[in-house]
Amino acid sequence: MAVTFEDLQKKQEEMTALAEQLVGEEDCDRILAIAEELKGHGAELERMGNEFTEANPSTFLGSTEVVLTPEQRQRIHDETGIEMASLWLRDEAGALMTSMPHTDPRVIEYRALEEARRRKAATEADALLQAELAEVLGTLEGVSPEVAAQLEILKQNPHFLGGLLQKK
Repeated sequence: MAVTFEDLQKKQEEMTALAEQLVGEEDCDRILAIAEELKGHGAELERMGNEFTEANPSTFLGSTEVVLTPEQRQRIHDETGIEMASLWLRDEAGALMTSMPHTDPRVIEYRALEEARRRKAATEADALLQAELAEVLGTLEGVSPEVAAQLEILKQNPHFLGGLLQKK
């Protein structure tokens, strides 16, 4: 099973919880045991991260991910109906990553809202195209049994109509 971003976050949270056990710990054996466990978790997180990056290479090249706050997520969902936990921004030089701590959250929300609107428009356009395509194909199928038979053969080809019939 492929590693997901949520898997990475869960592993990181496990490590954080384990590291917090070190606070105030005075037993050297216990500290060493926790450190050894953290080392194992760290190696596992690195392996998972590499697997995730290999499976999603274009996601990370020249990009910065900004995780939205719960409030931002809710406002974006309320306005667009789109669920969005984070936003990927082009960041060829890495400037966004370094300036992110000083970025006004309203700017991030604005950019996330733009992206959500773009996704919503694309989804709506795709649904409209699918509906119109179904109507046109229905009309063509009604022309004659020969046309309907030929269309059925063509529909089996995943490249027919640029693959639009394969989209779900």
